[in-house]
Amino acid sequence: MNYLQFGPTSYAILLGAGAIFVSLFLVGARWLKNLEASRASVFNATKDGVIVLNRDERIVDRNAIAAFLFQDRQPLVGKKITSLIPEWAEWRAANPDGEFARDITVDLDGHKLTLSLWTAPLLDSLRRRSGCLVMLRDMTEQKRTTEQLAEVSRMKSQLLASLGHDLRSPLGAIIGYAEMLNDGSFGPMTNAQVNASSEILDGANQLLAFMNNMVGQVQMETGRIVIQEHAFDVAEVIGPLLSTLNFHARKKGLTLTQAFDPTLPPQLLGDQFWLRQIVLNLVHNAVKFTKNGFVHISFLRQNDETWMIQVMDTGIGIPAEEQKRVFEAFERLGFADRKTDDGFGLGLSIVAKLTSLMNGKMDLKSEEGKGTTFTVILPLKVPQRVPEGNLKIDA
Repeated sequence: MNYLQFGPTSYAILLGAGAIFVSLFLVGARWLKNLEASRASVFNATKDGVIVLNRDERIVDRNAIAAFLFQDRQPLVGKKITSLIPEWAEWRAANPDGEFARDITVDLDGHKLTLSLWTAPLLDSLRRRSGCLVMLRDMTEQKRTTEQLAEVSRMKSQLLASLGHDLRSPLGAIIGYAEMLNDGSFGPMTNAQVNASSEILDGANQLLAFMNNMVGQVQMETGRIVIQEHAFDVAEVIGPLLSTLNFHARKKGLTLTQAFDPTLPPQLLGDQFWLRQIVLNLVHNAVKFTKNGFVHISFLRQNDETWMIQVMDTGIGIPAEEQKRVFEAFERLGFADRKTDDGFGLGLSIVAKLTSLMNGKMDLKSEEGKGTTFTVILPLKVPQRVPEGNLKIDA
């Protein structure tokens, strides 16, 4: 029988290999220890609460924040998550994939905290679900801030609505008396008096339009505008506005013209009040930014399904890079040759929102220094009388 014989050299080699193995083992153990320490440091340093669940939805680990949030229910490890969050089972049933987000409230030393909770599955090396990660973020301050902003917005809306109501009544009286003066209801007037009353009428109408825009903006923000569709004469959309708009244009030496497409039905179905607001805002905007030339209003039939309100001017135009912003509320564009700084940038925003509420769309074509054309495209709805006298609507 032969036995393996070791000489001094062999023993030296074996001892050297053993020393290397021990060194590698110690280095590996130290590396794993440092890795575990780093993981624990990150786990506990995060500002969000973290709870780790196993496959049975029992807590196997948690960080310091989670322990703090549920400090009155210690120890957490080993407990079922439903002992902390009773609604958990219901949420899991509604989200079998195990991923969901909810807001919960916890009582911490007598203070109610609002926490945002969301989950993520934990997978093993074979991509099988091995547990769940629960994240908790304190949203108490954000919720309080949101509620305060909502209250401020509500108060602002209420104030503007009340202001609009209180101002429109005396403005109506001013406009009425100014119109009576212009009509000669109080006797003949000198040219200077006619001009003065016209200025009063123009200023009062502009202020009324501004107040209507302010109230309209509030109503849109709070969802209170309801489009009411009734039969109306297309010519009546512009008719009551012409005297005011003509005076406003003539003051700047502009020509204001209008045209009606003969193929457009003379009567349509829609909300005449808000359609007038659209025309008023588009024409005011065109006159405001046109130094010379004309402003032209067209009522056109586009096809069997849509009709258009189009306002064209020979004004200063809108730079291409700024055209996307013109429909934003309180947005006033500024470029070198624009002298005027009046208005609050509400007119076009109101037009865009009203158009959307009417299931229409807007088109803008403009070239800086050469003018602008705004087109409001709306569904064509024609009311028709049937023999028995009922109103029929063809859309």
